[in-house]
Amino acid sequence: MKTKNFTTFLIGLLVLQIGFIKAQDANSLSFNGSDNYVELSGLPLNDIGTGDFTFEIWIKGDESMQTAHPMIFSNRDENAFGGGVVLFFHAIWGDSQHKMLTFQVDANNWFFIDNGEFNGSILDNTCHHIALVRKGLVLSYYIDGNQIGERIFSTISDISNDHPLWIGKDRAANNTFNGNISQFRIWNIARTETEINELMDYSIVNEMPGLIANLEMTEGEGQVVADNTNNYSGLLGGADAAEDNDPSWSNEGCAVAIPVSTNELASTAISLYPNPTSGLVTITSTTEEPLFISIVDVAGKEVASKKNYTSTVVLDMTDFVSGIYYVQLISAGESLTKKVVKF
Repeated sequence: MKTKNFTTFLIGLLVLQIGFIKAQDANSLSFNGSDNYVELSGLPLNDIGTGDFTFEIWIKGDESMQTAHPMIFSNRDENAFGGGVVLFFHAIWGDSQHKMLTFQVDANNWFFIDNGEFNGSILDNTCHHIALVRKGLVLSYYIDGNQIGERIFSTISDISNDHPLWIGKDRAANNTFNGNISQFRIWNIARTETEINELMDYSIVNEMPGLIANLEMTEGEGQVVADNTNNYSGLLGGADAAEDNDPSWSNEGCAVAIPVSTNELASTAISLYPNPTSGLVTITSTTEEPLFISIVDVAGKEVASKKNYTSTVVLDMTDFVSGIYYVQLISAGESLTKKVVKF
């Protein structure tokens, strides 16, 4: 009876965690392209200054509905040359056919014609994950986990400013984003392409080294956008009360998947290969406890499960439709989730 109850507990835990998977149409904030913004408390970019950083955010917008330079975030004041930085989409310029993801620092714009290796519009009315990484003098741009280009600076600029960080709008140009924004993260470390891919589809539910702000923006109601690091929460329109500057809550946002915790089963205890796979996936474990395995698709549906008592198990995904799956492993009450690509 004791074994049965323990197993029931673990299965219940598995179902509880899987229930948090969301694909597109998750909650997010919708910005009207006119005057909407979220103001963060404190000055998170001042914690970075001239140091390394990583910015991550999910967006969904239609290029034809945007202002000239739609803003993702900005800590500039009304003086465009008064310091601070801006992440935005530059208007079509030169030989470009589309608005270009742009980082402005020291009043200089850094972008790639037609978004570099992405080679197209990021504002195509579908969800895209954006990441911007500074490591020393190198600034790298990522779309959906893939690097689209990099710029190399001659000097390292200070991104601090005395003005609050706004999401969705800029004070100097008053160009507001038109569309949905969710899952805004600020790191004071330079994350690698592998690290970006490992967590971009997930909701981080507690603290992680280097993560200084983490606003999921999925509350669905109210004036406050919580920061899971408890450092920098946000206010719709910068005020506690509802007003015209507030973005609206929407269920047409972007992918937010299984919450992950840094108090998980150590990733070094589990290996999973090959990934991507055309069929068979081998999982090896160094844990001494039974391993409960569940495979879930991007819609949150469990498509396979297995309980394993040995150190090695082979999963057969041959008949699975090509796409992304999440393999969740639970042992002795601790869990680990890995993304697997079936081609």
